[in-house]
Amino acid sequence: KLYDGIFSYALIHLLDKNEREKFIRDCHNQLKPGGSMLFSFISKNDPMYGSGRELSKDRFEMTSGVNLFFYDSDSIRQEFGNYGLPDFSEIDEPVKFMPHHPPMKFTIVKCKKTDIFTDINTDKLTKTELEFLEQIAAYLDRNGEISNYRARLLTGKSDNSVKKYFAKFVNTGILKMEGEKKGRKYLINRK
Repeated sequence: KLYDGIFSYALIHLLDKNEREKFIRDCHNQLKPGGSMLFSFISKNDPMYGSGRELSKDRFEMTSGVNLFFYDSDSIRQEFGNYGLPDFSEIDEPVKFMPHHPPMKFTIVKCKKTDIFTDINTDKLTKTELEFLEQIAAYLDRNGEISNYRARLLTGKSDNSVKKYFAKFVNTGILKMEGEKKGRKYLINRK
């Protein structure tokens, strides 16, 4: 089942890097085209940042045994950038069970799943090909074109895999190709 919107409150910062990546990807995959997902999580600007035992970059084990990852604008762009990241802002989140405690510094991130492929038949694509197409969709939506090199950076796929995907997308009419060899770009094939 696909959804118009997904909201995650104060959860993702409890996860490790691999769990966060999977959580964001899974949420994105459950959105309808044009759907939005909202996340709230703790910011590096919160006074707790740096407290406890450091587990990894910006991730700490608090004295209560809870592990927290603290986001900043770079980590937000890195983790959400391929998922239609249009907007994020910091908020003060009151601590309801501790009324005299200062508010926590949280960030709200809003991502929108691109709908640029809604008029394109993707029925003949494998799940892996569709996931690759969705990963590059936000970049295509913003920039109008994408190179093999940029697609490799965004998706982490090998040069051969990216070439294979692009060849299929061109052959099935989803994308069109412009340019030669190193100057080659791929664009949405709008009919």
